[in-house]
Amino acid sequence: MVLSQKILLGLIAVVSVTCVYLLIEIVFTPTLTAHVITAYGGEITQMNVHLDTVYQNDWWFAVYGNITNTTNSTNMTTNSASNVVGATLYVNWTAFFDNLTEDRYTNLNLFASTHENPDLTNLWPVHPAWADVLVYGFNWQDGRSNMGTFTTFHDFTINSQLRSLYSTRTNSVEGEYWVGIARDATNNKPVFVTEIVNGSGFDGSHADFQLILPVNSTNITYYFSFAKKIDALLNCTEDFELNASLLDDNQTVQLNWTNVTGATSYTLSVLTGNVTTAPDFRNATNNSLANPWFTYVDTGTETTFFQVTAHKGIQSCTYNNTLAGIYNINTYEGLNLVSVPVIPVDPTIEEVFKTIDELYVTINEYDNSIQDYHFYIRVGGFVFQDFYTINKDFGYWMLTENADGVATVVGAVTQQKNEALLPGVSLVVFPTPPDENHTVENRFSSVFPNLSTINEYENSIHDYHFYILVSGFVFQDFYNAIPTRGYWTVLTGADTMVIS
Repeated sequence: MVLSQKILLGLIAVVSVTCVYLLIEIVFTPTLTAHVITAYGGEITQMNVHLDTVYQNDWWFAVYGNITNTTNSTNMTTNSASNVVGATLYVNWTAFFDNLTEDRYTNLNLFASTHENPDLTNLWPVHPAWADVLVYGFNWQDGRSNMGTFTTFHDFTINSQLRSLYSTRTNSVEGEYWVGIARDATNNKPVFVTEIVNGSGFDGSHADFQLILPVNSTNITYYFSFAKKIDALLNCTEDFELNASLLDDNQTVQLNWTNVTGATSYTLSVLTGNVTTAPDFRNATNNSLANPWFTYVDTGTETTFFQVTAHKGIQSCTYNNTLAGIYNINTYEGLNLVSVPVIPVDPTIEEVFKTIDELYVTINEYDNSIQDYHFYIRVGGFVFQDFYTINKDFGYWMLTENADGVATVVGAVTQQKNEALLPGVSLVVFPTPPDENHTVENRFSSVFPNLSTINEYENSIHDYHFYILVSGFVFQDFYNAIPTRGYWTVLTGADTMVIS
C-alpha cells in the first residue's frame, strides 16, 4: 500500500493506561498557520486539516510522524499533492515512563477514531466490510475499500490483551508499520490502531508512526489518542503451583499459590461438589483477592475444590489444570480401605491423618509394584513402621478403634493416572475425576482387555461389591468408581492403568 492517500485530520490529546486517562500535551503546528494545542486528561481538543476539493473523492489519506519529550519541538507539514500529513507530537511523559526515548517503542499505541471520545477499553476485532457499509458508504467490493485494504491479520497488544485484527502494512524503508481496524463497541465506531515503531517510513525519514485512514466526499475529523500498552502480558503457561494445608485446629485450610508475574489481582473459585464427577467451576463461589493466599474454614462434611484465576487489566489466566482440594473421608470403627486423591504439602502419615489421630491403630499400605504390604503399627505408645509417607497412587487398609471418624485430607489435586500393573492382584485407586463419566467401564477402560474381576470395599458396611467378567458377560453390583475408595483388581496380564 503506497502512502499517497488523503484525510481530514483532527486530534485529541489523551493517554490511556488501561482505563485511566492521563495528562498529555500535543503540539501541532501546520506549515502555513501556526497553531498550538494543549490538552489535559478527558478534555477534547480537535483540529481539522481541510483538503482541497479536488481530492475529496479520494478514498485514503496518510499520517506519519514522530513523538518527542522536548517541549515546543513542533514541525507539522501538509502536502495535499501527495495526500500526506506529517506531524511531531509532544508527550508529557515523565510520570508514566522511565525513558520515553526507549519505552515508546514497547509501551505506546496510537489510535484514530471519528468519535471524539473513543472507548479504548472496549475494542474488538471487526470485519472491514462493516466500516465500508455502515460508516464510510464505500462499495466493499471495490479494491480501494476497507475490505480491499485490510486483508491480513496482525496481533496488537491492547489493554493487556492480544487482539488479532484485520490489518495492512504500509510501505517503509526500515521497520514494519502495521495498521489494524477494530470496533469500539461502546460507540459502535471504527478505531484504527498502529504501533509506535523505531524505523524509517515511506520516504526514508525516521517515523515513530505511520498509518492510512479512509475518507470519503464528506469532511471527516479523526481524533487521535496515545495509549500505553501494558508492560507485559500475563504468561498463562508459566509454572504455577496451588498448595493447601490443614492447620492444627483441623478445620482451617491455608491456601497459597504462585505469585504470577505481572498479576494485579486474583479470583479464587471455591466449589463444593460430588466426589464422583469432575469439578465444574461454573457454579463456584468466587472470591476477589489482592494477594496469592486465602484462608478457608472447612465444614468437615463435604468435598471442596479450589481454582485460581490471575488478572492483569482485562487479561486473565485461569489455571484449570492446577487445582487444590479437600476430601472428608468417613471412617468406621473396624477395618477401612481408603485412598488419598490429593498431594499433601506434608505427606507424612501423622500429618495426613491427623483428624483421626486418636482412632487409627494400624495402617497397611499395598504396593502394586511388589504386590505386597508395608506396615505402620501402634502398640503401647510405640510405632513400628516400614513406610512413612502417604502416596496418592496407593490404597491403605486402616484399623480404627473406639469410634467412627472423618479423615480430612487436603492438598493439590491430580486428575491423571499412569500406573503399570502386574498380572494378578492390584489395589487400584483413582484421582479426582477428569470428566463426568465415572462408570467402572470408563475408569478401567485402559486395562479392560486383561480385566477379570474388581472388588470394591465399602467402609460403611465393612463388605465388598463385585464386578466380574466371564466369557464376555458382566456380573456386578456396583457401577461407578469413586475417589477415596480402593478396588481390588485381578488382571490376566501386565497392563497400564491410564486416566487423563
